[in-house]
Amino acid sequence: MPKVSLFIADDELILIEVLKGSLLATGRYEIVGTATDGRQAVEQIPQLKPQIALLDISIPGLNGIEVSKQIIRYYPETRVILLSHYDDTSYFKEALKAGVHGYVLKTSSFNALQEAIDAVYKGGIYLSPKITSQLVGVFNSGEDRTQETLTMLDSLTQREREILALIVEGKSQREVAATLFITVATVKSHRLNIMRKLGIHKSVDLVKFAVKNGIIKL
Repeated sequence: MPKVSLFIADDELILIEVLKGSLLATGRYEIVGTATDGRQAVEQIPQLKPQIALLDISIPGLNGIEVSKQIIRYYPETRVILLSHYDDTSYFKEALKAGVHGYVLKTSSFNALQEAIDAVYKGGIYLSPKITSQLVGVFNSGEDRTQETLTMLDSLTQREREILALIVEGKSQREVAATLFITVATVKSHRLNIMRKLGIHKSVDLVKFAVKNGIIKL
């Protein structure tokens, strides 16, 4: 299995070295570059073309959200995971607007970081559970939804609603399958149906749709 190429940007050199050592020790990743400020990251990522960029949200120069905006807009082949001390939903809201694919709290375990990398590499999204617990609402709680939105949601089957809720919680397709006792292939099929019915083409846009329409609350 080919290794996933990573770029790490953080102003703490010790943290960069710790992450490099831990990630390389798994044998599953390669580190193609590092940076200690946002401008370095913006300059290096287009040249190095990592599959995933791990960016500290508060990195100096250009902060992680600003770097994310540029990378996602101009170099969409690189997916972005923000590493953050902040569990305040206002920071996540800004990250979501920037289009990031993952948001991992620095208080998370190394296993959680690996889960995030693997989920994002496979085309999914990942949110730290602590963030998710603050965000997840229920389908019938959105008083401000438009009739068009209600019609789209009503078009989803009960199973599709369950799967959408799990996806926006940040669960991978494998985790969704295990939770609902169905196959990964079935999850993939339902996910495609959900995206078709909602007129959505990217996984990260499912979260944006959920936030906008009260499925998860900011």
